[in-house]
Amino acid sequence: MDLRSVLLFSGLDDVALAALRSRLTLRRYRKGEIIMRAGAYGDSMFIIRSGQLQVFAEGKDGATTIITHLSPGLPVGEQALLLGERRSANVRVSIEAELWELKKRDFEDLFIGYSSFALSFSRELARRINRTTRQPKEQEITNLLAILGTGISQLVTDLAYITGERIILLDLGGLSAGDRDVDPIVTLSQMDPNLTPEALATRLGVLINQYDRVLMAIPPYENALSRKAAEQAEVIIELNNRSTPWVKRFARDGRYWHQPLSNGGLTRMARRIARRRVGLALSSGSAWSIAHIGVLRVLEREGFPIDMIAGTSGGGLFGGLYAIGKSLDEVEAFARSLARISSPRSGFGGLADINIPPRHGLVKGHKLMKWLEQNYEHKDFSEAVIPLKVIACDVILGEEVVFDSGPIAEGIRATFSIVPLFDPAYLRGRWLIDGAAVNPVPTSVLRDHVDIIIASSVIASIEERQSRKVLIESGKLPNIFALMFGKEGIMESGIIQSKMGHVDVLIQPDVALYEASDFSRIDEFIAAGEEAAEKAIASIKGVLQPQPRSPV
Repeated sequence: MDLRSVLLFSGLDDVALAALRSRLTLRRYRKGEIIMRAGAYGDSMFIIRSGQLQVFAEGKDGATTIITHLSPGLPVGEQALLLGERRSANVRVSIEAELWELKKRDFEDLFIGYSSFALSFSRELARRINRTTRQPKEQEITNLLAILGTGISQLVTDLAYITGERIILLDLGGLSAGDRDVDPIVTLSQMDPNLTPEALATRLGVLINQYDRVLMAIPPYENALSRKAAEQAEVIIELNNRSTPWVKRFARDGRYWHQPLSNGGLTRMARRIARRRVGLALSSGSAWSIAHIGVLRVLEREGFPIDMIAGTSGGGLFGGLYAIGKSLDEVEAFARSLARISSPRSGFGGLADINIPPRHGLVKGHKLMKWLEQNYEHKDFSEAVIPLKVIACDVILGEEVVFDSGPIAEGIRATFSIVPLFDPAYLRGRWLIDGAAVNPVPTSVLRDHVDIIIASSVIASIEERQSRKVLIESGKLPNIFALMFGKEGIMESGIIQSKMGHVDVLIQPDVALYEASDFSRIDEFIAAGEEAAEKAIASIKGVLQPQPRSPV
């Protein structure tokens, strides 16, 4: 690289440029090495010749916040030298780098002895300070990835369409013959048989400055080139049913992502890379929860992705069926069967093993458990087509309990243990009841696993309850089950205000006119869910639309 091509030094005359060149020392750094520490005094600055640096800050909890990435031609550390201050941020190598180092004493000599150096330096510093004040902090974005396995070209194509970004796929011997037919939206760089590991690091430093993301297709076997690619990658992704041992050696801090071959798995992985994973929270609400079926119908019809479902009580009941792969027609048929099962006149559809006397609940729940096991096909959470989390409450400790492993029917039995209708479920050493007591709209359990949260809540707010004047005017008091569910709903309305937190899109089916115990209103509830979801379509499209990065 010609020093005059560095913007900071573009205004130097020949004499000043020669003086600068004589004082520079070329240093080489491996990926992950720390160049500067925040708070330390600076005794030198650097100019990036090749590779890439990452500027980051560390919180008190150890969490890392990326401030920016620095590419070839940019200086780093010059402000501390000029102003005599401590380093303001940490800097580490994100792609193997070559840096020119300029010591503080040499910097001062140049600044004092050459007017063109001082003028050029001051102008560029002012531009950089102004740009930094306007530039938002970056998210934790994975720009450089190594991928091996089956379906690489499809994954990269999905990623390009999801993000709208400039993406290059660099074949390092990992593309099969069928994978080389890449969509034109992606730039494909064919395998270069003469490419050396050292040249790869240099080339990556150039490509990362030209494209938003660089993805390297590596072979499943270990060689010098594939090792170098794995070393440089921020994340290593394997698209196989089995893991490759040598690859995992190079993955740092959980940066090995494994995607077994499955229907929709490649697109789901693309959303993970893009930080566009979608989580759906389905609220409690007893019969009102049937409206979630209408919401799901609209989401499915519009082709909106769902990468994880979290459900409480009725939300877990219906969301769980959808998560294991049941069609919405099957879920609706299940909901229609609840009219008979929820009726005391029918003996709860033969599922009522009555407690006499009812010490903890009216129904023991043993028959209910067997019925749930049949409907959920004896599946474990690990077998769900869509990852699933179900919320229950420890009635002794008042704690939230999240089911995401083991038999799904156990989690559903726990989250649907409505007191005093059912005995608490004794599972995993705890007495568990309906999760609505602690987390009626379970968005909080999604936050660490997805990037976009859609919530469907059928719980009427205090204001919405004012619309139920029909009951008041009728002069009729609701039956015991309606009173029980009504009490629960009032409590849940208060919990939501303090528990739900940030939601990207909130869908609220209008079901407050009906009783939460009325399982005969299937059509009305589903229609309400569809109507509310249709109103939210534009908002959902807004959060899902591609967001290409703006040039810095």
